[in-house]
Amino acid sequence: MTGAAPAAERALQRYLAAINSHDFAEVRRVLHPGAVFWFSDATCTTEAEVQAYFENAWRIVEDEVYAAEEIAWLAAGPGLAACTYAYTYAGRHAGVPVSGRGRATNVFAMQEGRWSLVHEHLSPEPSAE
Repeated sequence: MTGAAPAAERALQRYLAAINSHDFAEVRRVLHPGAVFWFSDATCTTEAEVQAYFENAWRIVEDEVYAAEEIAWLAAGPGLAACTYAYTYAGRHAGVPVSGRGRATNVFAMQEGRWSLVHEHLSPEPSAE
């Protein structure tokens, strides 16, 4: 699907900016109250679990910059939008530069007149064999 609804695209950009703020209060503003996160090493189904996961990640990768590339909108309608993308991150771990990439799926829903993130699924890229 090409040409996702501009509001859905703005919701994704707000989410990315919130992640890069390294302030969970900013991330919380974009999340749906029932958001579910599937990470490669954890499933988070409560806001407290999501907050703990983000804050731990920000401690591990200092000064992390998270970005989305190759964004593909699978669906975008008046109340629901879903996209996939390649995520990248770069920062420092114990003072040493680190970076990586993987795959993401985000689902946004309209709630009380604003878009919020309902689901995120992150996974590593498939190994090249």
